[in-house]
Amino acid sequence: MVSDLPSLLSHHALTRPDAPALADGTHALTHGQLRQWVLQTEHMLAGHGVKPGDRVAMCADNCVELVVAMLACLQARCSFIPLPYRDPSARLDRLLSKSRPELLLIDTRKTLSWPGATVDLFSSVRLCDGTPSIARTPAVNEFPTDTPAYIIFTSGSTGEPKGVCIPAEAFWHAIEAARSVMDFGHQTRSLLVLPLHFDASFSSLFPVLAAGASVHIYRGPLCLPEEFLACFDAERITHTTLTPSYLRSLVASDDWSGFRGDSWQTLATGGEVPARDVLRGIAARLPGVRIYNRYGPTEATMAVCSHLLTHELLESDAAIPIGKPHDGVEFVVLDPSGNAVSGNEAGELHIGGAQLMMGYLDSAETTAAVLRAHPTSGKLLYRTGDIVTIDGQGNCVYLGRANGVIKRNGLRISLSEVDEALLAIQHVTSAACVSAPGADQIYIVAFITSSAPSQPTVRMLRKDLLSNLPACMLPDIIHILPTLPVTGGGKTDRKALQDRAIHLVMQKNAATEVKAT
Repeated sequence: MVSDLPSLLSHHALTRPDAPALADGTHALTHGQLRQWVLQTEHMLAGHGVKPGDRVAMCADNCVELVVAMLACLQARCSFIPLPYRDPSARLDRLLSKSRPELLLIDTRKTLSWPGATVDLFSSVRLCDGTPSIARTPAVNEFPTDTPAYIIFTSGSTGEPKGVCIPAEAFWHAIEAARSVMDFGHQTRSLLVLPLHFDASFSSLFPVLAAGASVHIYRGPLCLPEEFLACFDAERITHTTLTPSYLRSLVASDDWSGFRGDSWQTLATGGEVPARDVLRGIAARLPGVRIYNRYGPTEATMAVCSHLLTHELLESDAAIPIGKPHDGVEFVVLDPSGNAVSGNEAGELHIGGAQLMMGYLDSAETTAAVLRAHPTSGKLLYRTGDIVTIDGQGNCVYLGRANGVIKRNGLRISLSEVDEALLAIQHVTSAACVSAPGADQIYIVAFITSSAPSQPTVRMLRKDLLSNLPACMLPDIIHILPTLPVTGGGKTDRKALQDRAIHLVMQKNAATEVKAT
């Protein structure tokens, strides 16, 4: 039995060399050509001193070259680290300082201060000496001990991004689970639109390639609904993964006229709570498509459960489940004292089994805070921070977060990281961010105090924030107060701020409605 992705891709290259594998509008590779590109890129990595166990960072918008570089790292038994190309350079420099890669592969239009070895991604992936055998096996059979297959940075609850280290065994297990659940086969044609620094994108890529099928990559930062629908028909796509936020914009689009969609078979969504009206809208437009609600923290590798959303479920008022754990994955729901809850009581979801991370990069203390022993078996569990309950069918239902982290547009956003960025702005003396529900999204509302002689404008504050945070993490509302409210214990009264935030969001939504009329 083939035991990892590089070996399986080698098998497809030998048995189906002319079958389409990877395309992005600029390049189109068969499985045979993909294998050749991967081996050439592995050769390039070795030429730059990269060896098994090393780390290779990569920073570019989605493209064939980026995927080839990831696969070459797996072939070379080193860790790949996809970085968010559109993030501010200052933030990327901090991520590079934390991860200390042996080599950085980058779209050189991005200027960074990182002093380490840097190579242009687009020239280095193709222009390599030698033509290694397409059937060559990895130089090292297994990943070296303590070497992750990849490292993904998430927004950290302490204010600093955390590097999540995923072992090769967990990665392979997640690939096989996705391939099985969504029934990927040789005829699958996947469209990849989510950015590759966001691990939800992996479900539309690695399991599809593992099935010997093909992936079309939207080459660029943002695929507009018009482009998405046109590409879907033109490429005869059968599968894609989209966030609920993207689904909302797709359903609301005026670009559906002329869209056939007769090739579409499966749709996966996840990364945040899907809105029932949006799911109903997409199901009405695509009545034959199987829609899966998928759930999985980055720390548990891609996705740990999937639930098929039936017509009956979408038309009912029942809560939309995230489902049951995949084979080899265990769900345990515990109360704040670490005891298992009974019946359908709410508690914090803990995940055990085959897809757990190795830990956070160079952060044993942070790792220890989220990995705990099972109350009876003693096996390792990951504390998700997600509050869930179990419904009458044994499905897990997501209720919300237990800490200051929200999910928006499929991305995990730590409000404390936004706090830290606000406090880094000159004259900002205190800052506290809270979340508040809006008509169609979760809003981030920031409250600050300032010592500036004249009150800073929201525009000035947002401009300063953009030097340290990506646009998707910016507060929707920034409110300046003389002082922040405090509790009797002297701590910031976030409950009072939460109440005020809800009022501000209601005002903003009302003003938008008036303007629209």
